[in-house]
Amino acid sequence: MKLLVTGGSGFIGLEICKLAIMEGYAVVSISRSGRPNIHEDWVDQVEWVSADIFEPTRWKTHLSDCDAVIHTIGILRERKKEGITFEKWNCKSAVVTAECAQTFQVKNFIFLSASSAPAILSGYIKAKRRAEQDIASLPLRSVFLRPGFVYGFHRPLSLAIAILMRIGYFLPFLRGFIKTYYPLPVKMVAQTALQAAFRDDISGIIDIEGIKRLTTSYS
Repeated sequence: MKLLVTGGSGFIGLEICKLAIMEGYAVVSISRSGRPNIHEDWVDQVEWVSADIFEPTRWKTHLSDCDAVIHTIGILRERKKEGITFEKWNCKSAVVTAECAQTFQVKNFIFLSASSAPAILSGYIKAKRRAEQDIASLPLRSVFLRPGFVYGFHRPLSLAIAILMRIGYFLPFLRGFIKTYYPLPVKMVAQTALQAAFRDDISGIIDIEGIKRLTTSYS
């Protein structure tokens, strides 16, 4: 089975690539940075492709014989003067990838979306939702993962924030807010993405509770 991960050298993408290799999948990563500076045995088994996602001619041939695509590219902060916008990176990058997957008859497309976003990041979540709508209109089995806050040991600050959020969950005046962004470990999100990629009985939106349930059944 062959898997293509966009943004495979990023925080969540790396974890997906690692788990996929451990499970015996052939893995191709597409990212601008290419191979990450990590010295672990599994890294050598991934085909790291350095390419701009908006230049499909440089990477789309890697979709040949691909069974699934997991798209993890996205930004949390815009730099409009540099052309780095939510619309481009959180929406168009996903749609471009999905359309290429369709062209190469890849049947399964997994999009890393988000549960919600604070008002100050309204553009972030709107772009994610537009991407979901556009991808859903394509003849693919599409799955939209909507985790909350994702943390991991490779990002110590995220781990500290997750601990504070879990403590705050027990405070009635914070519970509603934290429930919307409930922190999940990066490994849990990666496991769910892999299940979604290769299980035909999974489709549509998987929210925070859905991610928890699927991880519980992960084997």
